[in-house]
Amino acid sequence: MAENYGQQIIAPGNQISLLCGEINKNSYRNSKAVEIFDDTPGFRGVVGYRWSEPVLQAMMRRKMMITQQNDGAGHKPAFCTLLGMNGNPDFFRTLSHEFFAMTADDAVAGGGFPVLFTNQIDLSGVNKNNLHQVKLAVGGMADVLTRNSWVGFTGETAIMPYAITAFCLDGSPNEVALTWTGNCTALMHVDTALAGREITAGMPIVVFPQDGFRCNGATLFLRILLKVFGKEGLNESDVLKLVEQLAVPSTIFAPIITKVLGWQPDGTVADPLADMRAVANVTGGGPFDRVSEMLPPRIGAVLDNMPDPSAVMKEFQTLSQGHDGLSISDHDGYSYLTGGAGMVAVCATASDADRLIQEAALHGVQDARIAGETVNSEDGEIKIKSRFGLQTDQWLSSLDEAA
Repeated sequence: MAENYGQQIIAPGNQISLLCGEINKNSYRNSKAVEIFDDTPGFRGVVGYRWSEPVLQAMMRRKMMITQQNDGAGHKPAFCTLLGMNGNPDFFRTLSHEFFAMTADDAVAGGGFPVLFTNQIDLSGVNKNNLHQVKLAVGGMADVLTRNSWVGFTGETAIMPYAITAFCLDGSPNEVALTWTGNCTALMHVDTALAGREITAGMPIVVFPQDGFRCNGATLFLRILLKVFGKEGLNESDVLKLVEQLAVPSTIFAPIITKVLGWQPDGTVADPLADMRAVANVTGGGPFDRVSEMLPPRIGAVLDNMPDPSAVMKEFQTLSQGHDGLSISDHDGYSYLTGGAGMVAVCATASDADRLIQEAALHGVQDARIAGETVNSEDGEIKIKSRFGLQTDQWLSSLDEAA
């Protein structure tokens, strides 16, 4: 029995941990803002870090501080699980985008500069039939760290067959369910902090569009899939095409925001490229709440030029109709889903907004736009002209309850 435990639980966990450890080690020199101290002749040893000299000097002047964010991929890995069971493991390659986008984009929403990341992967099991899927997932993590000059500091992997599951598991030898969470350690400078206090009426609001659904609503989409198609229908080709759209990775907007704020690769701060007054990562809720939370009292917003919600969100709105407790109204789409928005920023002037949009385009985000403006509002009302399918071009209000 103990031998089986070692073979099924301990050995595969160590195997993935070793792979992740190599990825982390290879990232130790990615950032000029931090120096990694690595005294690990084997797998175990001492790993620490110290900030670069310019960062330490800024800390001594009480200009620089450290902030952290924790988040994860939620139920989104389950869509990769289903696709992998049906011979399409490719979406595992971008699955790490979820915890990076959720943590790094939260950090930059406050004006921070992401530097160090830790993560935890809990798996239902690893064997010779599904190992390639897990390797794709952690390999994708290496891609993100390299591309953004970030450091993977440490992590944890655990095999937990009685705790980790997915809606689609059927005993297939290549199935693997997992959860993936992470932590971002970021620098924060007093000159880059975005608290939203200096926002007045008439300031433009820039929206970065998000394909797919980001990380907002996976549980709802899972319930709709099971209600409409049943577990027996999940492996049908038309359903799998829908699931592919649900597995589209979240866009990581952090590099755009840090560049515009004036952050430099070594953790120092130069003049900003544009004057942003507040930024919101649209996750854990929709634009109604996320926009409201970044505005000061008695300031609201009118958003009449929102991007179209993704095709898959519109499709699930249609599929949900007539199912009690699952039906998605347009108001729901902006309350609980992204409404097509991945990140929102308030800029001081139209020229600042244009500069932010230009920088977004340079980073591959081509359809960022001025979606509206701030307004005086005693109740802090957020008004959105719907781009969903049931009340297209009708005004929706944050003060109304979701249907």
